[in-house]
Amino acid sequence: MKVQLCMALLCAAGLSVAQRTATFKVGNMEIIAMQDKDHGMPNKLFQGAPPEEIEEAVPSGNSPASINMFVIKTAKHTYLIDTGTNTDSLLKNLKSVGLTPSDIDVILITHMHGDHIGGLLANSKAAFPNATLYISKDEYNYWRQANPNVKLLGIAYMKRIELFKYGEDLPIVRMEVSEREKTKALVLGREVPKVIQMTDDTFQGLEALGHTPGHTVFENNLLIAIGDLVHSAALQFKDPEICAQYDMNMPKAVVSRRKVFDRAVETKKVVIGAHLPFPGIGHIVKDEADRYEFIPLK
Repeated sequence: MKVQLCMALLCAAGLSVAQRTATFKVGNMEIIAMQDKDHGMPNKLFQGAPPEEIEEAVPSGNSPASINMFVIKTAKHTYLIDTGTNTDSLLKNLKSVGLTPSDIDVILITHMHGDHIGGLLANSKAAFPNATLYISKDEYNYWRQANPNVKLLGIAYMKRIELFKYGEDLPIVRMEVSEREKTKALVLGREVPKVIQMTDDTFQGLEALGHTPGHTVFENNLLIAIGDLVHSAALQFKDPEICAQYDMNMPKAVVSRRKVFDRAVETKKVVIGAHLPFPGIGHIVKDEADRYEFIPLK
């Protein structure tokens, strides 16, 4: 699905600006949830179950949802996971919690739909002057061909963009290479070679395909960022077979959803989601009927 179509569907779902922030302490991490926009997801956007099942689960016809971004502050890094629909909204949220764009040193992108990368540029330049941008190689390569605007990101973050393979620790410290070598690797959609050191304070980018060709969840020892595995918390925890129209490969999206849900239940890690109702942070558990359930963090 093209970015333009994705954003059109989001607008049709009734987006409204409602910037908010909420801060949580999890272990040694500070998690700041930031809301870009508040909106509902109409039942007509979902398939994979009989219409009556969907209507019974969401009788109002509209699932509560949100567009969320997250700052993760650790001892060594200030991460930003996804950037919302636009730079102005993101920067206002950061300012409200005492942060500037220069404070962000690592940006993790779950995928390259417009409501996740919309805050990366300001006047066609990198909005975050000190941040290294991490994107799955498969995701970047797909959208580099499908959406010409993605090439602007490559130009703006040319010296600070890393295309990673699934399972690598992030951020990655790499051997020094020439600018020509790095530029060539980026143009060809290849990761820069010669990984020589992994930092102690890391996330891993893990494969969660289906929503997009390189959709990624990010995980560390306390947290799983599930990106767009869920668009309707009211529907998709009870029935992971249900998909939103935004999912480009629905069978793969179902497999990824179940795999990550099971991992979250097993590890008891905190989960953050881009479209969970704000603040989009909690735990996934199983109820007495062996169905998944999302429990918001208080």
